[in-house]
Amino acid sequence: MDAEQQYIKGFNNGFLLAEHAPGLVQKLVPGLQTVNDYTDGLIAGSQQYSLDREQDGLSELSRLRNNSKGHEEKELE
Repeated sequence: MDAEQQYIKGFNNGFLLAEHAPGLVQKLVPGLQTVNDYTDGLIAGSQQYSLDREQDGLSELSRLRNNSKGHEEKELE
């Protein structure tokens, strides 16, 4: 398996671990002593999951604010 494939496999596994076993990935990542393409991908995948969750939360907050503004405008009319 070449370096890119190892990175992708690590990324996907890191994303899935962060999604389904966040406690495990939080303990696993800081303890990684071997740095290679797989572990780099694992770390990046877990970080990407966190970023996606934050973005989803911000999108939901924005949607709720926009809906609230629409209701306020209707009440003022």
